[in-house]
Amino acid sequence: MNPELTPDQQKLLSAYRATGLISIAAPLAGVPPTLHEDSLQTSETYREAFASAQRDSALSLEEQARHRALVGTETPVYHAGEVVGSRQHRSDRLLIALLQANAPGKFY
Repeated sequence: MNPELTPDQQKLLSAYRATGLISIAAPLAGVPPTLHEDSLQTSETYREAFASAQRDSALSLEEQARHRALVGTETPVYHAGEVVGSRQHRSDRLLIALLQANAPGKFY
């Protein structure tokens, strides 16, 4: 953590990295939501730290999308109201979006 940030700013940015939404991160961090806007306006250090947190959050989203596209999520299979097994449900849409984002000239 950056020692130039206040403890509340550090808590907010940590929660933001996990959630990607200030509206959720502020209550999780136990800080007022106005802290974010106030800090953006008054602190270059906070602006830089927030930009880094945004990149971290975006990378986390991309990792989750990649996992759902390639590995998938396990979903139950039912027969006569009973779970009889499971299957991996992968997302072709996510795979296409990842391909387009990473090689737009090739996948459009």
